[in-house]
Amino acid sequence: MFKKLIAAIAIFVGLTSSAYALDGLTLAYGQGNPSSLQGFMAGGVWNWNWKWNIAKNIRLTGLWEANVGYWSTNGTADGSNKDLYTFTLAPDLKLEYGNPYEGGVMYYIDASVGPSIYTSQRLANNNLGSWWGFEQQYGGGIAFGQNGQYDFSYHYVQFSNFGIYDHNDGFLANWLVSFTYHLN
Repeated sequence: MFKKLIAAIAIFVGLTSSAYALDGLTLAYGQGNPSSLQGFMAGGVWNWNWKWNIAKNIRLTGLWEANVGYWSTNGTADGSNKDLYTFTLAPDLKLEYGNPYEGGVMYYIDASVGPSIYTSQRLANNNLGSWWGFEQQYGGGIAFGQNGQYDFSYHYVQFSNFGIYDHNDGFLANWLVSFTYHLN
């Protein structure tokens, strides 16, 4: 299982990073519903290199995130539909406060919604309705270190097809903690 996840991450990040220089690497772990859901996510981030200064030390910015997720559950009563992989590319809008670029700390809240591909249409008893849907993340975090290269965050994450299909059970991580190391 772990070897498959590492291989999938390497292929996904390799394919998505060939066009642009990678700005950071992310690892995450979360838990939620259905049936004792737990998952790991890993991926890369690309900064927008755009900032809108709203006030002193307050700015709006963003990044692109590409990730691979592995989500597992207790499955159904017969032991099927225990796990799946997700592949997501999403824009992430961030409202930042602080200045880590001068040795300080930066706090932020962020939100992201992007398309996601699933390796199964079912997870435990949940019918996802399709092989694809959307990943929505809402949360916040803190960045520190030289130029804010260390970034810890907490998010609520939901996978859903937004009602495009008749079945839309989706699944969610009630909490997801992540660490991002920014390369520049």
